Amino acid sequence: MSVPTESIAPDPTATQAASVFDPYAPWMLAGLLLLAAWGLARRWRRAELRGRLGVPAPEAPLPRLPWAVAAPLLFTLSFLFGLLAWSVTLGTHSALGQFLRRWDDTAQQWAKGLSVPGVHGLAALLTEIGRGGALVLLVGLVALLLLRRRQGFLALAWITACAANGLTVRVLKAFIGRARPPESTEAAFAGLSFPSGHAAGAVMVLGLLVWLLQDWAPPSRRAWWALLGGLLIIGIAVSRVILQAHYMTDVFGGLLLGACSLVLTIAVMEHARRW
Repeated sequence: MSVPTESIAPDPTATQAASVFDPYAPWMLAGLLLLAAWGLARRWRRAELRGRLGVPAPEAPLPRLPWAVAAPLLFTLSFLFGLLAWSVTLGTHSALGQFLRRWDDTAQQWAKGLSVPGVHGLAALLTEIGRGGALVLLVGLVALLLLRRRQGFLALAWITACAANGLTVRVLKAFIGRARPPESTEAAFAGLSFPSGHAAGAVMVLGLLVWLLQDWAPPSRRAWWALLGGLLIIGIAVSRVILQAHYMTDVFGGLLLGACSLVLTIAVMEHARRW
């Protein structure tokens, strides 16, 4: 039986389960972005002043993600996210929308029939790791570590970027208004569905942490940290489908959104820390 995936208005229970901050999320996001822009502009002006006075710039590695690479990558990721969001809402009757609907149905049927011992327990564990509270704790711990290392700019940028990503998810969920799968009956899975906040948060927080570890970890261990981060991101994303908390397209939407935030953040941070 086909599972409907059209965008529908959230029901009262979903609205009640949403965060109490959701109505203010657009304003909070706008304020956070304006504050970040003001901080970057101030940092740039200080760098210009140092240059005129002949003061050396702070030591920092050369950018590993130049804008020549970041800009087209951001455009591609944003286009794919927009196309996916359209396909599961206004474009459900298009050829792409119908294809993605069948894809969602297949993934839901696979999740229903999954009976491998221990898989659901592992999925529940991974979902808890990717839940907002756990990621907020990780963000706080990393921020404290950055402050201890006297890297105040990176600590502030880290907190701001992770918070902006989370708020963006809330704003897009409310704007798109896609309901959860019918099988998603648990109270913990109430609320709106597209994009997956777990997937977006995992990509942003864990991906940015892996980027930070490229400076901290010995060269021989950097690849292992990147592999561990990638496996955790994939595991958290797949767990949302296994637990039937999201459609497959919700998860891919979250991954694309998180990747957009990650690429933009890394490109800005790598250049700004040299100012």
